[in-house]
Amino acid sequence: MFVKCKICDGKGYFVPRGWNGVSFHCSTCHGTGGFDVPDGKDLCPKCNGSGQIAEISEFGFGIEASCKICSGTGFVDKTAE
Repeated sequence: MFVKCKICDGKGYFVPRGWNGVSFHCSTCHGTGGFDVPDGKDLCPKCNGSGQIAEISEFGFGIEASCKICSGTGFVDKTAE
């Protein structure tokens, strides 16, 4: 099932507030506009499906790290409703 990216609203790019006419490639969905979610899975609520989260390193720098909730897959098991 294809699920629209929450970060770019399914466009594959976003325009930051105040940057009229300048768009940036969506790093969450890698420009695809969404995700093919496997049966029995949901998008990870922590990383929104990207599999990566921003963290602060021990030296104070921002780094990309694998999401610990989904183990970097971008998906979690579907919860019973």
